[in-house]
Amino acid sequence: MDVVVLQPAEAGIKAEKGARIFWVGWDLVATLFWLYAIVKLFVFDVDVYLVSLTSSEFVWLLNYKFLILLALILVAMLVTRSLVLGLAIVYVAFYPFVILFWKLPRFVWKQQSWLFAFAILNAAIGFIRSFKRDFISGTLFLISAVLILSSGNQYVLCGSSLIVLALVVFAYALAFVRAFKPSAVFQTYTKVFPLIENTLSPNAIRADCSPPKVDLEMPLAPGLRSSATIAKISGKHARVSCHPRPPTPCPRCRSTPRV
Repeated sequence: MDVVVLQPAEAGIKAEKGARIFWVGWDLVATLFWLYAIVKLFVFDVDVYLVSLTSSEFVWLLNYKFLILLALILVAMLVTRSLVLGLAIVYVAFYPFVILFWKLPRFVWKQQSWLFAFAILNAAIGFIRSFKRDFISGTLFLISAVLILSSGNQYVLCGSSLIVLALVVFAYALAFVRAFKPSAVFQTYTKVFPLIENTLSPNAIRADCSPPKVDLEMPLAPGLRSSATIAKISGKHARVSCHPRPPTPCPRCRSTPRV
């Protein structure tokens, strides 16, 4: 029987490959979970649709899907370590933040390209600044499109058509204005860059890298410079009080001398 002994390098490679497969699997689970949540909340009941396609008699089980999920977590806790399972659940629950604050910056860093980094930054700034306008326009368009396709009322159709027409005119007008106006990204840069001017400007760099001054004047005393900086001046004053003693009588004449 042959015995295979793994060298430390091979063992490290196999461990790294296993960890990579582990995290890729959890990435897939997190992606499917969030896709299901988004479709379930904003589109339609995808779970009911899938179960009804396979076997419609088990649709009633979806009323207890929370309990089924807890049972699956219980089985996973019995099979795996609790710490690993807890980290995996937290990873899946906060997966959008993991993508936004870890995976995307790490991917940009690996590219080693300032052009790519600024392209991502420009896209992010443009998305954030135009999110409110785009969200309102998109929501109005979707509502109007659904009403046009599903309603037969003449007034509803006319109102929805006017909203769609107004959105189209607004989009063309916005594109025309953007052709002659600085972009939102450029406006953001003009506001942000002056804030760091005192740190990264050439004057600030020269001030930090300026050579020390050489004192060539006559020194005040041997071993001293030509000037001295007075850091602190303090003074003290004393309060003198006088208490005159009354005259004492003469013991011989028993009279009080005149002052």
